[in-house]
Amino acid sequence: MKVIGNILKKEFPFILGCPAIIWQVLFLYMPLLVILGYSFISHESLASNAITFTLAYFSLVLNFYYMKAILATVLLALSTTVVCLLVAYPIAYFIAFKAKRMQGLWLFFLILPSMSNLIIQVYAWFFILQRHGAISTIAYKVGITSSYIHLLNNEFAIITGMVYCFLPFMIFPIFSSLSQMDPKMLEASADLGANRLQTFFHVVLPLSLRGVATGCMLVFVPAFGEYVIIEMLGGSKNAFWGSIIVNKFLTNYNLHTGAALVLVGMTVLISFLALAFGIYKFTMRKTGISSTQRLFRIKALGGKNG
Repeated sequence: MKVIGNILKKEFPFILGCPAIIWQVLFLYMPLLVILGYSFISHESLASNAITFTLAYFSLVLNFYYMKAILATVLLALSTTVVCLLVAYPIAYFIAFKAKRMQGLWLFFLILPSMSNLIIQVYAWFFILQRHGAISTIAYKVGITSSYIHLLNNEFAIITGMVYCFLPFMIFPIFSSLSQMDPKMLEASADLGANRLQTFFHVVLPLSLRGVATGCMLVFVPAFGEYVIIEMLGGSKNAFWGSIIVNKFLTNYNLHTGAALVLVGMTVLISFLALAFGIYKFTMRKTGISSTQRLFRIKALGGKNG
Protein backbone atom coordinates (compact mmCIF):
# COMPACT_ATOMS: atom_id res chain seq x y z
CA MET A 1 0.00 0.00 0.00
CA LYS A 2 2.86 2.35 0.81
CA VAL A 3 4.41 1.70 -2.62
CA ILE A 4 1.07 2.39 -4.33
CA GLY A 5 0.69 5.56 -2.27
CA ASN A 6 4.14 6.76 -3.30
CA ILE A 7 3.37 6.06 -6.96
CA LEU A 8 0.07 7.92 -6.75
CA LYS A 9 1.77 10.84 -5.02
CA LYS A 10 4.52 10.95 -7.63
CA GLU A 11 2.18 10.62 -10.62
CA PHE A 12 -0.62 12.79 -9.19
CA PRO A 13 -0.09 15.66 -11.70
CA PHE A 14 -0.23 13.16 -14.58
CA ILE A 15 -3.42 11.59 -13.17
CA LEU A 16 -5.04 15.02 -13.00
CA GLY A 17 -4.09 15.63 -16.63
CA CYS A 18 -5.43 12.29 -17.91
CA PRO A 19 -9.04 13.48 -18.48
CA ALA A 20 -7.77 16.38 -20.60
CA ILE A 21 -5.49 14.04 -22.56
CA ILE A 22 -8.32 11.57 -23.18
CA TRP A 23 -10.64 14.38 -24.24
CA GLN A 24 -8.03 15.74 -26.66
CA VAL A 25 -7.36 12.33 -28.17
CA LEU A 26 -11.07 11.54 -28.65
CA PHE A 27 -12.25 14.91 -29.94
CA LEU A 28 -9.16 16.31 -31.69
CA TYR A 29 -6.73 13.64 -32.85
CA MET A 30 -9.32 10.98 -33.72
CA PRO A 31 -11.37 13.35 -35.94
CA LEU A 32 -8.13 14.48 -37.61
CA LEU A 33 -7.27 10.86 -38.34
CA VAL A 34 -10.75 10.33 -39.83
CA ILE A 35 -10.30 13.42 -42.02
CA LEU A 36 -6.87 12.16 -43.04
CA GLY A 37 -8.40 8.83 -44.04
CA TYR A 38 -11.22 10.41 -46.05
CA SER A 39 -8.76 12.61 -47.97
CA PHE A 40 -6.56 9.70 -49.12
CA ILE A 41 -8.99 6.75 -49.37
CA SER A 42 -11.17 6.57 -52.46
CA HIS A 43 -14.95 6.50 -52.17
CA GLU A 44 -15.22 3.38 -54.32
CA SER A 45 -12.85 1.42 -52.09
CA LEU A 46 -14.98 2.16 -49.01
CA ALA A 47 -18.03 0.80 -50.80
CA SER A 48 -16.23 -2.37 -51.91
CA ASN A 49 -14.35 -2.91 -48.61
CA ALA A 50 -11.06 -2.91 -50.56
CA ILE A 51 -9.14 0.12 -49.36
CA THR A 52 -7.14 1.91 -52.04
CA PHE A 53 -5.29 5.19 -51.63
CA THR A 54 -5.62 8.06 -54.07
CA LEU A 55 -4.50 11.67 -54.52
CA ALA A 56 -7.39 12.52 -56.82
CA TYR A 57 -9.20 14.60 -54.20
CA PHE A 58 -6.18 16.86 -53.76
CA SER A 59 -6.05 17.45 -57.50
CA LEU A 60 -9.66 18.66 -57.28
CA VAL A 61 -8.95 21.26 -54.57
CA LEU A 62 -5.56 22.45 -55.84
CA ASN A 63 -7.08 24.89 -58.31
CA PHE A 64 -7.37 28.66 -58.59
CA TYR A 65 -10.78 28.96 -56.90
CA TYR A 66 -9.85 27.15 -53.70
CA MET A 67 -6.35 28.61 -53.51
CA LYS A 68 -7.83 32.09 -53.94
CA ALA A 69 -10.27 31.37 -51.10
CA ILE A 70 -7.47 30.15 -48.82
CA LEU A 71 -5.34 33.21 -49.67
CA ALA A 72 -8.32 35.48 -48.95
CA THR A 73 -8.77 33.68 -45.62
CA VAL A 74 -5.11 34.24 -44.72
CA LEU A 75 -5.42 37.94 -45.55
CA LEU A 76 -8.66 38.19 -43.56
CA ALA A 77 -7.13 36.49 -40.52
CA LEU A 78 -4.00 38.64 -40.84
CA SER A 79 -6.07 41.84 -41.08
CA THR A 80 -8.09 40.80 -38.02
CA THR A 81 -4.87 40.10 -36.10
CA VAL A 82 -3.33 43.45 -37.01
CA VAL A 83 -6.47 45.40 -36.07
CA CYS A 84 -6.76 43.47 -32.79
CA LEU A 85 -3.12 44.26 -32.00
CA LEU A 86 -3.53 47.98 -32.72
CA VAL A 87 -6.64 48.14 -30.53
CA ALA A 88 -5.48 45.76 -27.79
CA TYR A 89 -2.04 47.15 -27.03
CA PRO A 90 -3.20 50.59 -25.79
CA ILE A 91 -5.94 48.93 -23.73
CA ALA A 92 -3.50 46.43 -22.19
CA TYR A 93 -1.01 49.25 -21.53
CA PHE A 94 -3.67 51.34 -19.81
CA ILE A 95 -4.84 48.47 -17.60
CA ALA A 96 -1.28 47.42 -16.71
CA PHE A 97 0.19 50.85 -15.90
CA LYS A 98 -2.67 53.32 -15.42
CA ALA A 99 -5.65 51.43 -13.98
CA LYS A 100 -3.89 50.57 -10.70
CA ARG A 101 -6.58 49.41 -8.23
CA MET A 102 -9.23 49.22 -10.97
CA GLN A 103 -7.41 46.48 -12.90
CA GLY A 104 -9.76 43.75 -11.72
CA LEU A 105 -12.83 45.74 -12.76
CA TRP A 106 -11.44 46.50 -16.23
CA LEU A 107 -10.51 42.85 -16.76
CA PHE A 108 -14.01 41.83 -15.67
CA PHE A 109 -15.53 44.18 -18.26
CA LEU A 110 -13.33 42.55 -20.92
CA ILE A 111 -14.44 39.05 -19.91
CA LEU A 112 -18.12 39.98 -19.55
CA PRO A 113 -19.08 39.84 -23.27
CA SER A 114 -17.52 36.37 -23.55
CA MET A 115 -20.02 35.08 -20.99
CA SER A 116 -22.80 35.37 -23.59
CA ASN A 117 -23.27 33.07 -26.57
CA LEU A 118 -21.22 33.84 -29.70
CA ILE A 119 -24.37 33.79 -31.86
CA ILE A 120 -25.96 36.46 -29.66
CA GLN A 121 -22.87 38.65 -29.95
CA VAL A 122 -22.79 38.33 -33.73
CA TYR A 123 -26.54 38.98 -33.99
CA ALA A 124 -26.03 42.18 -31.99
CA TRP A 125 -23.53 43.38 -34.58
CA PHE A 126 -25.93 42.30 -37.33
CA PHE A 127 -28.56 44.72 -36.02
CA ILE A 128 -25.98 47.45 -35.41
CA LEU A 129 -24.56 47.28 -38.96
CA GLN A 130 -27.78 46.81 -40.92
CA ARG A 131 -29.23 49.60 -43.07
CA HIS A 132 -31.39 51.10 -40.33
CA GLY A 133 -29.06 50.06 -37.51
CA ALA A 134 -27.43 52.25 -34.89
CA ILE A 135 -24.35 53.29 -36.91
CA SER A 136 -26.28 54.05 -40.10
CA THR A 137 -28.97 55.98 -38.22
CA ILE A 138 -26.47 58.11 -36.28
CA ALA A 139 -24.45 58.86 -39.44
CA TYR A 140 -27.64 59.90 -41.28
CA LYS A 141 -29.06 62.00 -38.44
CA VAL A 142 -25.75 63.82 -37.83
CA GLY A 143 -25.37 64.52 -41.54
CA ILE A 144 -22.30 62.43 -42.26
CA THR A 145 -24.23 60.51 -44.94
CA SER A 146 -27.07 61.67 -47.17
CA SER A 147 -28.98 58.39 -46.77
CA TYR A 148 -29.01 55.25 -44.70
CA ILE A 149 -26.02 53.01 -45.50
CA HIS A 150 -25.83 49.23 -45.47
CA LEU A 151 -22.68 48.07 -43.66
CA LEU A 152 -23.29 44.32 -43.87
CA ASN A 153 -22.16 41.69 -46.40
CA ASN A 154 -18.62 42.99 -46.79
CA GLU A 155 -15.18 42.48 -45.26
CA PHE A 156 -15.60 45.54 -43.01
CA ALA A 157 -18.50 43.83 -41.23
CA ILE A 158 -16.58 40.56 -40.98
CA ILE A 159 -13.45 42.17 -39.53
CA THR A 160 -15.57 44.24 -37.12
CA GLY A 161 -17.29 41.13 -35.77
CA MET A 162 -14.05 39.18 -35.57
CA VAL A 163 -12.18 41.97 -33.78
CA TYR A 164 -14.99 42.27 -31.26
CA CYS A 165 -15.04 38.51 -30.55
CA PHE A 166 -11.28 37.87 -30.56
CA LEU A 167 -10.02 41.09 -28.95
CA PRO A 168 -9.76 39.60 -25.41
CA PHE A 169 -7.46 36.88 -26.75
CA MET A 170 -5.03 39.64 -27.75
CA ILE A 171 -5.42 41.86 -24.69
CA PHE A 172 -4.79 39.30 -21.96
CA PRO A 173 -1.38 37.96 -23.15
CA ILE A 174 -0.11 41.52 -23.71
CA PHE A 175 -1.44 42.61 -20.32
CA SER A 176 0.26 39.62 -18.70
CA SER A 177 3.62 40.59 -20.24
CA LEU A 178 3.26 44.24 -19.30
CA SER A 179 2.12 43.55 -15.74
CA GLN A 180 5.17 41.32 -15.14
CA MET A 181 7.55 44.06 -16.26
CA ASP A 182 9.88 45.42 -13.58
CA PRO A 183 8.82 49.04 -12.82
CA LYS A 184 12.44 49.84 -11.97
CA MET A 185 13.27 49.51 -15.68
CA LEU A 186 10.88 52.37 -16.49
CA GLU A 187 12.20 54.47 -13.61
CA ALA A 188 15.80 53.87 -14.66
CA SER A 189 14.96 54.76 -18.23
CA ALA A 190 13.45 58.06 -17.13
CA ASP A 191 16.41 58.80 -14.83
CA LEU A 192 18.80 58.23 -17.72
CA GLY A 193 17.12 60.92 -19.79
CA ALA A 194 14.86 58.96 -22.11
CA ASN A 195 11.45 60.37 -22.94
CA ARG A 196 8.26 58.29 -22.91
CA LEU A 197 8.45 57.45 -26.61
CA GLN A 198 12.03 56.19 -26.33
CA THR A 199 11.17 54.21 -23.20
CA PHE A 200 8.28 52.59 -25.00
CA PHE A 201 10.22 51.54 -28.11
CA HIS A 202 13.44 50.50 -26.35
CA VAL A 203 12.09 49.03 -23.10
CA VAL A 204 8.34 48.38 -23.00
CA LEU A 205 7.75 47.07 -26.52
CA PRO A 206 10.75 44.66 -26.65
CA LEU A 207 9.90 43.24 -23.22
CA SER A 208 6.28 42.66 -24.26
CA LEU A 209 7.01 40.92 -27.58
CA ARG A 210 6.36 37.51 -26.07
CA GLY A 211 2.84 38.55 -25.11
CA VAL A 212 2.30 40.15 -28.52
CA ALA A 213 3.37 36.95 -30.28
CA THR A 214 1.09 34.83 -28.08
CA GLY A 215 -1.87 37.14 -28.66
CA CYS A 216 -1.31 37.17 -32.44
CA MET A 217 -1.31 33.37 -32.52
CA LEU A 218 -4.46 33.15 -30.35
CA VAL A 219 -6.26 35.50 -32.73
CA PHE A 220 -4.90 34.36 -36.10
CA VAL A 221 -5.62 30.63 -35.70
CA PRO A 222 -9.36 30.88 -34.83
CA ALA A 223 -9.82 33.75 -37.29
CA PHE A 224 -8.43 31.54 -40.07
CA GLY A 225 -11.05 28.84 -39.44
CA GLU A 226 -13.98 31.12 -38.53
CA TYR A 227 -17.32 30.38 -40.17
CA VAL A 228 -20.22 31.75 -38.10
CA ILE A 229 -19.13 35.41 -38.15
CA ILE A 230 -18.35 35.26 -41.88
CA GLU A 231 -21.70 33.66 -42.69
CA MET A 232 -23.81 36.04 -40.59
CA LEU A 233 -22.05 39.34 -41.27
CA GLY A 234 -20.40 38.72 -44.61
CA GLY A 235 -23.15 36.99 -46.53
CA SER A 236 -22.91 34.05 -48.87
CA LYS A 237 -20.99 35.98 -51.55
CA ASN A 238 -17.76 35.77 -49.53
CA ALA A 239 -15.80 32.57 -50.27
CA PHE A 240 -13.47 31.72 -47.40
CA TRP A 241 -11.89 28.49 -46.21
CA GLY A 242 -14.31 27.83 -43.35
CA SER A 243 -17.45 28.51 -45.37
CA ILE A 244 -16.30 26.31 -48.27
CA ILE A 245 -15.53 23.41 -45.91
CA VAL A 246 -18.93 23.68 -44.24
CA ASN A 247 -20.54 23.72 -47.68
CA LYS A 248 -18.59 20.59 -48.72
CA PHE A 249 -19.46 18.62 -45.60
CA LEU A 250 -22.98 19.75 -44.69
CA THR A 251 -24.50 20.88 -48.00
CA ASN A 252 -22.92 18.78 -50.74
CA TYR A 253 -21.98 15.83 -48.47
CA ASN A 254 -18.70 15.63 -50.37
CA LEU A 255 -16.65 14.26 -47.48
CA HIS A 256 -13.54 13.28 -49.44
CA THR A 257 -13.05 16.60 -51.22
CA GLY A 258 -13.89 18.46 -48.01
CA ALA A 259 -11.31 16.43 -46.08
CA ALA A 260 -8.65 17.14 -48.71
CA LEU A 261 -9.49 20.85 -48.52
CA VAL A 262 -9.12 20.71 -44.73
CA LEU A 263 -5.63 19.26 -45.01
CA VAL A 264 -4.57 21.77 -47.66
CA GLY A 265 -5.82 24.66 -45.52
CA MET A 266 -4.13 23.26 -42.40
CA THR A 267 -0.87 22.93 -44.35
CA VAL A 268 -1.09 26.59 -45.39
CA LEU A 269 -1.91 27.61 -41.81
CA ILE A 270 0.97 25.63 -40.29
CA SER A 271 3.38 26.97 -42.92
CA PHE A 272 2.32 30.54 -42.20
CA LEU A 273 2.67 30.00 -38.45
CA ALA A 274 6.12 28.45 -38.94
CA LEU A 275 7.19 31.49 -40.98
CA ALA A 276 5.80 33.84 -38.31
CA PHE A 277 7.57 31.84 -35.58
CA GLY A 278 10.86 32.13 -37.47
CA ILE A 279 10.43 35.91 -37.76
CA TYR A 280 9.57 36.06 -34.07
CA LYS A 281 12.68 34.08 -33.05
CA PHE A 282 14.86 36.30 -35.26
CA THR A 283 13.32 39.43 -33.71
CA MET A 284 13.83 38.06 -30.20
CA ARG A 285 17.51 37.40 -30.93
CA LYS A 286 17.90 40.96 -32.16
CA THR A 287 16.09 42.50 -29.18
CA GLY A 288 17.00 39.92 -26.54
CA ILE A 289 19.64 41.99 -24.77
CA SER A 290 20.04 42.08 -21.02
CA SER A 291 18.45 44.71 -18.80
CA THR A 292 21.85 46.32 -18.14
CA GLN A 293 22.62 46.57 -21.87
CA ARG A 294 19.16 48.00 -22.46
CA LEU A 295 19.74 50.70 -19.85
CA PHE A 296 23.13 51.55 -21.38
CA ARG A 297 21.36 51.99 -24.72
CA ILE A 298 18.81 54.27 -23.07
CA LYS A 299 21.65 56.24 -21.46
CA ALA A 300 23.29 56.70 -24.85
CA LEU A 301 20.02 57.95 -26.32
CA GLY A 302 19.53 60.29 -23.40
CA GLY A 303 23.06 61.62 -23.83
CA LYS A 304 22.48 62.32 -27.53
CA ASN A 305 19.26 64.16 -26.76
CA GLY A 306 21.00 66.20 -24.10
